[in-house]
Amino acid sequence: MAAAEGVLERVRELAWFGETERVMAARLRSLLLESGCEELLSLRVAAGEHTARPAHLPSPRVINPGDALGVSVCGRWDGYCAEAARVFVVAEPPEDFEAMYSVVLAAHRAGLAALRPGVPAGEVARAVAEVIDGSGYGRFAAAHAGRGVGLGPDEGPGEDTVLEPGMTYCLEPAIHVPDLFGARVADVVLCAEEGALPLGTAPHPLHVLDR
Repeated sequence: MAAAEGVLERVRELAWFGETERVMAARLRSLLLESGCEELLSLRVAAGEHTARPAHLPSPRVINPGDALGVSVCGRWDGYCAEAARVFVVAEPPEDFEAMYSVVLAAHRAGLAALRPGVPAGEVARAVAEVIDGSGYGRFAAAHAGRGVGLGPDEGPGEDTVLEPGMTYCLEPAIHVPDLFGARVADVVLCAEEGALPLGTAPHPLHVLDR
């Protein structure tokens, strides 16, 4: 997880203005290989209205000031899979974007609080949904709040699966408002005896890219 997150930390070092999603994805791919990534499973760069598309792939769209920007990487290091997704804005956030992003972060915190041994995975999803539904963004919420990750990038669990110590879970709350913007935060979390133990850093402030 540290390697995946480290690549996204370097996003702020790159020049984004006037480049395309596809060009920036290629630069991130190079950083991933430098990090020791053995297998790149997915890499997404989405700007502006494209952040509202959950399955968007990097395109020739130019990245401009005022765009929201979603970046996610999923790969394999030392045989294990990790994923990280972060949200940025270019120069300044679009109108109402910060308020929406604050809901995603609140949903992320609620998911962490719910994730512990003995709890069905569905309880984590319900905790995330409760926050998003209460904000009025419920109809724009992603279909899934998370999934198991380890030797494979998607290992379940089902809603009724009871979480056990040692399980690793990708917590990934997201909101996608069609034709406007979206935000998704993803982290790999360990289900420890004492509760959720994020394997990356949290919380996730909204970083403004200045170039």
